[in-house]
Amino acid sequence: MYEIKRELESLCPYLQNKPKQREFIFDKDGKWVEKPELTIKRDRIDPEESGYHDEKGWYIPSRQFWASMRNSSGQIQLGKSKLNRLSKFFIATIRVEPAKIYIDKKKPDRIYNDPCFKESKKGGEMVYNPRPCFDSWKAKIKIIVLEDSIPEEKIDECLIYAGLYKGIGSRAPEFGRFRIVK
Repeated sequence: MYEIKRELESLCPYLQNKPKQREFIFDKDGKWVEKPELTIKRDRIDPEESGYHDEKGWYIPSRQFWASMRNSSGQIQLGKSKLNRLSKFFIATIRVEPAKIYIDKKKPDRIYNDPCFKESKKGGEMVYNPRPCFDSWKAKIKIIVLEDSIPEEKIDECLIYAGLYKGIGSRAPEFGRFRIVK
């Protein structure tokens, strides 16, 4: 087992879209069901509530970097065989910490509110979904590799590919792409 510390910075804006917490309860038949919620009009949603922040500041969940790297791991070849890819080992052997990766921002640079296309049974429509946007950011992550036989260079290759071609956050890879600084 070994650790890799990396500092990352944005190549393009990063959009956050924090999903609403879902609660589950037992129904009358004793089955788990999603707790009903009151309907909220979209124009009343506070855009900052769709972002990740707490008393320490704004952060990126580590699972976004992990998922981006996992999606990239199929491109990384281990050894001489073309069938031997990092993706076969990634889920069991790679972790990204800390859970909350704080960025160097006290507040979003702006609220992104361009419309997006939402498919529906009626054929689709343009909807507005305001969300926090960070035009530039920096973050420090720690990658924990549980398998010593996976070379550090392959982990860096995976992180580079993830940053350039996959990105993180909402509307990636149009948004949320990054690079390794050191």
